[in-house]
Amino acid sequence: MEPIGRTPRVVEDARGRSALEAFAAKESEGRDVPCREAAVLEDVLRAKCYLNLLIEMWAEGVAEWLFLVDEFKQDFPWLPAWVWAAVERRARRIRGP
Repeated sequence: MEPIGRTPRVVEDARGRSALEAFAAKESEGRDVPCREAAVLEDVLRAKCYLNLLIEMWAEGVAEWLFLVDEFKQDFPWLPAWVWAAVERRARRIRGP
């Protein structure tokens, strides 16, 4: 996970791939490919980092019994179910066996 304050590495090229294609290459293969929609790709990568950070912070709160996942679900009802599953999974790992 890259730091929030730093711009993710994006190779800009007018003849490069779309942001979706470049994101898929980065996620599936770890490759940085030239992208013709560099600003869009940077925004998506930054959002991914931010969401991962939120999942980690929320999981720490749940693991320490400071919050319940249901409280977050009420505050952020638009987030998909996989986010809450990730928070619960990470909280279990933090608590340990």
